[in-house]
Amino acid sequence: MLSACTGMQQLKFAELPDSEYLPRQYQASSYQCADQFIDIEQQVEVDFFEFELTEALHELSLQTGIPIIADDYLEGLITLKLEGELSDVLEVITATGDFAYKVYADYILVAEMTNPKLASTCRYLPKYLMADELINTLGESHQRFISNVGGYVSITAPRVVHEEIQNALLVFDVEQGQIVLELSIIEVSREALRVLGIPAHAAPYTTFNQSLLKTFQAMEDSGHAVIKAMPSIVSIDGKKARFASLKTAWLPHASEFSNSREKVDYGIEMEVIPYIAGEQISLNITKASVSDLQQPLANATLTQHTISTSVIVSDGDYLVLGGLLKKKARRNTTRLPLVNLLLNSASSEQEVEVLIMIRPRII
Repeated sequence: MLSACTGMQQLKFAELPDSEYLPRQYQASSYQCADQFIDIEQQVEVDFFEFELTEALHELSLQTGIPIIADDYLEGLITLKLEGELSDVLEVITATGDFAYKVYADYILVAEMTNPKLASTCRYLPKYLMADELINTLGESHQRFISNVGGYVSITAPRVVHEEIQNALLVFDVEQGQIVLELSIIEVSREALRVLGIPAHAAPYTTFNQSLLKTFQAMEDSGHAVIKAMPSIVSIDGKKARFASLKTAWLPHASEFSNSREKVDYGIEMEVIPYIAGEQISLNITKASVSDLQQPLANATLTQHTISTSVIVSDGDYLVLGGLLKKKARRNTTRLPLVNLLLNSASSEQEVEVLIMIRPRII
C-alpha cells in the first residue's frame, strides 16, 4: 500500500487527526501521514485519444473498479497511451492542468489544486531544529500550509505540495555546524597602518593569513598598537553572534530647564552571522560599530562609526575591519635633563583607528 503522502527514502508516513497532535518521544518515523486502503499500484492499460478528462477518469474507474470522482472544474482533453500503475496514469492526467488527486478510503478525488478536499494533514517531528525555526526556513508559498502544533510541523496541503515540503524539510533539518569566532580589538596608530601597507580610511575590510596577529603583538611592544580585547565566541552555522564592550556615561539632559541625566552607552559593538560554505566561511556582518564620547562631559557629543558587509573568508584566516576611528587622549611632558624637573605638560587628542580582527574556525 502507498501512503497519502508520496513516499520518500528514509521516511514513513501516517496521517493523524489534529486531536492526536501531541508531543511524544522522537521516533524514526519523522514524517507521518495516513495509510491508504485503495491500491493505486495496480496495473492499468489506457489508450486515450483526445478524451475529455472526465471521460478518461470514468474509463479508469471502470477498469479498476475504484470510484474516481472529478469535481465540476475539471476540463480539458488528453491523448495518452500507457501501460503502468494507476498512480502513474493519475499523475499524467493531473499534469495537464493545475490539478491534483487524493486517495480516500473508498474513492479517489481529482480536482483543482485549490479544492480544500484535496488536502491531507501530515506532521513532521524536527530532529535538529525547533519547529518554528524550521518553518521560518521555508518560503512563503509553503508557510501558508504549515503550522506548529505541539512541537511538530503540521502540514495540511495537497499531495503535490506535500512532496515539495518534504524535500525542503530534509534539506533544512540537518545537524548544524559550529564556528569559533576569535576576535581581536586593536587600537592602532597611522604609522602602524603604513607599516602593514593598509592606507588610512581604506576599504572597510581586508583579509590576511594567520601570521597577522603576531605582527600586531610585535607592534604593541613598540607602542604603535594596543590590543584591547581578545574574546572568542562559539556560534552555530546561520545563527547571529554578538560582541559588545561598552562603557556607560550619564550626561546632563539637553534641556537647560532639566537637571536630569540620560544614560549613554559607547564603545565597540559587533553582530555577525556566519555561514559554512565548504572549507570557507561567509560572514554576514550586520553591524560593526565604534562610538566615542568627546569630552568634556558638560558638552559631550557622541561620535559613532558603523559599517556592515558580507565577506567570504577561508577557514582559519583573518578578516580585518577598518575605517573605525576614535579620539584618544595623549599627554606630552617636557622634563629638564639630569635633575628630571618637570617643565611643562600638555594634553592633546590623537586620532587612532580601531581594527576589529575576526578569525573564524570551523569546529
